[in-house]
Amino acid sequence: KSDVWVIDLARQTNERLTNDPVGAFYPHWMPDGQHIVFASARGGQWRTYRQSITENHDTPLDSDRDPFGQYPTAITRDGRFIVAEQGQTGVWLLPLMPGTSPQRLLDGWHGRVSPDGRWIAYTAEGTGVPEVYVTSFPVPSTRWRISTNGGVDPQWRQDGRELYYVAGHNTLMAVPVRTSASFEFGR
Repeated sequence: KSDVWVIDLARQTNERLTNDPVGAFYPHWMPDGQHIVFASARGGQWRTYRQSITENHDTPLDSDRDPFGQYPTAITRDGRFIVAEQGQTGVWLLPLMPGTSPQRLLDGWHGRVSPDGRWIAYTAEGTGVPEVYVTSFPVPSTRWRISTNGGVDPQWRQDGRELYYVAGHNTLMAVPVRTSASFEFGR
């Protein structure tokens, strides 16, 4: 089984953070640096959990709000939203504000929010093969196809000036982007 570990690069130590009976997967740091979110399939269904890095217990984030299983793919820098997947049913938005419910955002998978929080890159079927697209966030509008001959698993560069994805034959691709007033991208 898989668990989440924290590795201290300066001290060269590691510490197990989860001890999940069926495994913990897809970990992401919360912006506060004190919590992580991860997915586990306890009870046979994927759910998203939050855990402090200093405490040994977790809290489900989707209890009583989400009747189906999801796993996180990204967290917005302001910590207000978790972007999640539910199998092949699309990219979902899991707001972390009280009294809110998950909402289906768009068709696709691998949703990743840009560092400035204005755009989301994701993978979707559009040409008969998976391709990488970008649209506005949190309300999708026009979408741009970024990959030219298939692509999956988009990731934003930390400063938001490039978008990476994996193309055929496991080739890593980089596309220059600008996310100022509008979205622009290069080759």
